[in-house]
Amino acid sequence: MDEGDRQLSQARATETFFAPAARSSGEAVAAQVAQLVDHPVVRTVLDSFGGYVLVLNQQRQILAASREFAEALAADGVDHFIGMRPGEALGCERCVSAPSGCGTSEACRHCGAVMAILMAQCSAGPARGECCMSIRRDRKRTSAEFSVKASMVRIENQEVVVLALHDISAEKRRLVIENSFLHDLRNVALCLTSWVQILKNDRSYETCDALGPLVRQLRDMLAQHTALVQAERGELVVKKGPIAMDALASILRERFVGHPESQGKTLIARLPEPPLPVCTDGPILIGILSNMLINALEATTAGDTVEIALAWVAGAPTFIVKNPGAIPDDVASRIFERSFSTKREPGHGLGTYSMRLLGEQYLGGAVSFTTSAADGTVFRLALPAS
Repeated sequence: MDEGDRQLSQARATETFFAPAARSSGEAVAAQVAQLVDHPVVRTVLDSFGGYVLVLNQQRQILAASREFAEALAADGVDHFIGMRPGEALGCERCVSAPSGCGTSEACRHCGAVMAILMAQCSAGPARGECCMSIRRDRKRTSAEFSVKASMVRIENQEVVVLALHDISAEKRRLVIENSFLHDLRNVALCLTSWVQILKNDRSYETCDALGPLVRQLRDMLAQHTALVQAERGELVVKKGPIAMDALASILRERFVGHPESQGKTLIARLPEPPLPVCTDGPILIGILSNMLINALEATTAGDTVEIALAWVAGAPTFIVKNPGAIPDDVASRIFERSFSTKREPGHGLGTYSMRLLGEQYLGGAVSFTTSAADGTVFRLALPAS
């Protein structure tokens, strides 16, 4: 490595958008580990607390970890993680975009683990928080939530951070799915109640026509929530077959005619000619596209246009949903987190998460998005070639 490359590497190692980026050298970490590895206080801390327990240096690097931590990550012993930061050891996807690893990306300012560590270092007292991570391991992406507690401890002449993480993913998953289901069910029930009352008063065919889509919306909503629960448990069965695009467009059109979020807005479908069929699981695909459209409609105002299109790229189908709005940076960085929502009321937060879960793990595709004030927001579902 020449002098220019060495200086560039050093500069990148100190870049950060949030927490300090500097790390201890390998030699310094080895010396710290040697001093702590057999210390009775460290052994007591690691062996006495449940969950994942890490001992970190002042640069947030792992010096020691509980056996449960290594076993949960299927690692060959704790030594594998020495010198890493917590997010790097856990496989947090934010580390990929972080200029200097865990804690240094723009999205890390929302991480409860990083916040707890920094607060403990500043106050010298315990700090608590919650942390949601999108983790990719064995080519699969999953969402994990932890309750976090960080405390400063002085051992010999070292000040270290003891970080305890308790996995609350199952509890959070159940709560979010239940709240989302109840929210959607309540909305449809209110609409049905209103139309039934109108039907009692005027007995018109127009009112009867309005009830049909609502009943179908309720049926589809139950099917989507059932699929999501099964997907979370790893029990969802994928049944692939050819899906006619004109039939798909008709289903989506019927689903969104009269939908509360579509009022005063224009929905345009652009299909290539001829509209070739797509081989995939129809109900799962419809659920993903419905979530994309609902999110797009929620992000627009009266008079706006939302577009859904299909493009073939190298023989593979890509579905595109576009709206003219832009997503703020702090929201965009967390858009696929399971329990994150921009809405104040409970019951939201599963739309984008379920798109990625179902589209990638079950349909084998890739879900992504781009957003800007100039071009609006575009969500894409790229499916594999048949």
